[in-house]
Amino acid sequence: MTGASSAERVKTCIVTGGAPAKVLALARQLRPDFVQLHYTETFEETQEIARALAADGIAVIRSVSGDRAMRKAAYGTDELPEIINLLLQSAVSGILLDSRDAGNAARGGSGVLGEMGGELTHALRDEIRAAGKLLIVGGGITAENAAAVYRTFAPDVLDVMTGAEDADGRKSAERIRQYILHST
Repeated sequence: MTGASSAERVKTCIVTGGAPAKVLALARQLRPDFVQLHYTETFEETQEIARALAADGIAVIRSVSGDRAMRKAAYGTDELPEIINLLLQSAVSGILLDSRDAGNAARGGSGVLGEMGGELTHALRDEIRAAGKLLIVGGGITAENAAAVYRTFAPDVLDVMTGAEDADGRKSAERIRQYILHST
């Protein structure tokens, strides 16, 4: 699976997390293209879910928090290169570097550039691509910083949520247009 072809084929993705049995039941009922694990699953739970869903033709994206304590709890280390190496050897299809996590979701994250911008090296990006996994970046991305995020991370996909919404939580056509203008 290559990054570009994977991103082009995505039709549905559910964002969930928790106990493997719960995640598996939900995914098997809804049958999305991707399941994005975005809670406090351990690496072992992530691997269990990814292997089981791969057999069902459902790919898994695993988020990696910008919060070092959350990374330590989930992966046994807070070092991004070690976490990425674990995930490269796993059955996940995509790695999401995201400053938005279970602890700060209501606030929309604190900004992936500030939290993880210096941690992802060119060599790690190359390893992710060589392994055929998607690199996704999210958290605190706005039209104004989208180009800097692209330059810093060179992701396959930007995961944009609150930065493209109006105050009422609805997607804004104008804000999305601004992403496109600032990113090209």
